[in-house]
Amino acid sequence: MSPSPGETGYVLSDLHIFARSSHYERYLPTLEEAAASHRAVVLNGDTFDFKRSCFPSNDETCREASIWLSGLCLRHPETSFHYLLGNHDCIRPFVDSLRMIEKRCANLRVSEDTLKIGSNLFIHGDVCDLPKGENDLATLRRRYEAVQRSAFSIAFAQVVTYSRLNSVEYLRHSRRVLAERLMEYLEAVHPEELASTERIYFGHTHVPFSDFHYRGISFFNTGSAVRGLRLAPLEFPLPT
Repeated sequence: MSPSPGETGYVLSDLHIFARSSHYERYLPTLEEAAASHRAVVLNGDTFDFKRSCFPSNDETCREASIWLSGLCLRHPETSFHYLLGNHDCIRPFVDSLRMIEKRCANLRVSEDTLKIGSNLFIHGDVCDLPKGENDLATLRRRYEAVQRSAFSIAFAQVVTYSRLNSVEYLRHSRRVLAERLMEYLEAVHPEELASTERIYFGHTHVPFSDFHYRGISFFNTGSAVRGLRLAPLEFPLPT
């Protein structure tokens, strides 16, 4: 017998809210429904996109993102929300805002790297961009943060989206290679979490798939709301 929604959590990633290249709006009603019917919701990185935001500044994007997230938590006070950072929403002023929201909203928890719920492990997935043998996620994200938003970068993202060039994501990411990279990082940085992990959920690569088995663990990717790609939210079992 499959578990009912009340016995499961709900995970999605890479909404890229506020990016013109994202059609996140079409998924928000589904997110609201999931928040109303699940005990836990995991926002697994790049929920917001500061590099391609439709707002003119990071400060304004940060303010609007904080309002959006606070509202979601307040509308569903019985639901536990878990916010993981990604490479597009890791700027320090927003992290500071997240910590303030966390203090105001008892049902929000913020994680900058990994999250463990029962036998489920959640990670955004940008660790897959680390050079082989390196495990310094903080330095990698500082590089992301240092990249300044520009009209050119936003326009380029639009061209990639509407020409469907982003569909090459489906070709360049091997499930096995991604699983290997994730395991390499987790074994080096979070070995204690792997001991009881049965399932790993991640995003970042924008290529959705389910139940890929590697070294005794099932891997899942929840896709992306970026235009031309596919968002694939998933339910996961909650500990009893």
